Amino acid sequence: MSYKNIMIFILTACFLTAADTISSNFSFSPWGFFTFGRVESSINDESTLADPDFTNFWISDFDAGFKATLEVGEYGKIRFNFGYTTGFPIINERMSAPIEAVKKNFKTYLLDAAMEHTFSINNKHTISTEFGFFPFKYNPQVRNLGEYLFRSTIYPTVIYNNFDIADEKLVGLHGKYKYAFNDLSNIQADLLFTSEQNIYPLHDFSLSYIFTGNFFNFINLGAGIMHSHLIPIDKKHIIPADRDEKSLIGSSNYNFYAFEDNSGNITKYTFKGTKAMGRITLDPKAFFDLRFFGSEDLKLYGEINVLGIKNFKGWYENRNNRLVYNLGFNLPGFKILDVLAVEGEYWDNPYPNALQNVWKQGSPVPYPGDDRTTPNYYRFHDDLDTTYSFKPLTGDEWRWSIYASKTIFNRLSLICQFASDHTMRDKYFYNLKSYTEMVPRTKDWYWIAKIKYSY
Repeated sequence: MSYKNIMIFILTACFLTAADTISSNFSFSPWGFFTFGRVESSINDESTLADPDFTNFWISDFDAGFKATLEVGEYGKIRFNFGYTTGFPIINERMSAPIEAVKKNFKTYLLDAAMEHTFSINNKHTISTEFGFFPFKYNPQVRNLGEYLFRSTIYPTVIYNNFDIADEKLVGLHGKYKYAFNDLSNIQADLLFTSEQNIYPLHDFSLSYIFTGNFFNFINLGAGIMHSHLIPIDKKHIIPADRDEKSLIGSSNYNFYAFEDNSGNITKYTFKGTKAMGRITLDPKAFFDLRFFGSEDLKLYGEINVLGIKNFKGWYENRNNRLVYNLGFNLPGFKILDVLAVEGEYWDNPYPNALQNVWKQGSPVPYPGDDRTTPNYYRFHDDLDTTYSFKPLTGDEWRWSIYASKTIFNRLSLICQFASDHTMRDKYFYNLKSYTEMVPRTKDWYWIAKIKYSY
């Protein structure tokens, strides 16, 4: 165990001891889970040795941690959710010495570390704030496909999923106001000022606002806007072509940062942009006494995201390529299953869904992949001059997901998912990472299961 991990455990023990001494309003909940599954069909980018074919690869992980909450005053709380993972990787047989890469790599991480403050007026007006590192979910029904206002980038347009974690972890300040008309209807407004911690360019500040309305517990509507990288820490990272424009113009590397048309007009690409989201959920059980159905059964929900409102010449001329449509339905579980969700997605993206150019080149242009003739995957190639050639290709516009879960005695949860989604490969590598999709085509899919316990 590393020195860093030892120090984290010591500090954690001190926090728990102090909290238990200071206040009786302290809760401590240990948890853990084991996941296992297999990729049944995949394809890889043969242009790089760091990208193996995931077909028939087994994926697994073991995590454990605890959630602690300390009440500080009548309305305030401090939350802390800490995890520890073994991080089992895959074997990349295309690399030299691939076997030693699967040695266990113990790793600590945070799920939640925030302060919150909530107060209510006449049980109608509720105002709350939270500050720190916190999970945020605006579409409570989504189990896998959706929630892309935060789980995405704009230029290049990339979306990503995580099994059984259909939310994003944000760093910053979150304010919320909720007004309850009665027990069945309410409206809510969320304002978030956050710092980017997950995807390059890091540390830039974004502003988001989301409006939600719940009426008669039958229809739930939501809309939101995110100004991504609104306040950059370093403008040269936001518009990379400005870093050393004289040396870049005329070189092949300039194609990573800008587009020059046949008339010599140059379009400099940026990571900065605006996203928009709209969603709806319908629950027909609101008007009927259907006691044999579970609380999540029969809910129909949909979401649409515009990931980049502004068009740019070259790679981003068509806004329709940045429209993502999601639809889901909770099949009847009859209280045998808590959730049985079927979700689908349509996204007419002409480029591979990959962060490869972002992390390898610091570039806001799409990743072309290799120039193979393999159908239904890579869609274009870069001629390394001012001309860009597109390959008409289909096969990855539709995605699907089937999710089922059951909790027993409020302690043990069993979760399973079959999906063709946007899970990225980099989580299964230690170094020389590949930032492409694990199952990049509609016909590619995997299954995964989780056994989770909590107290």
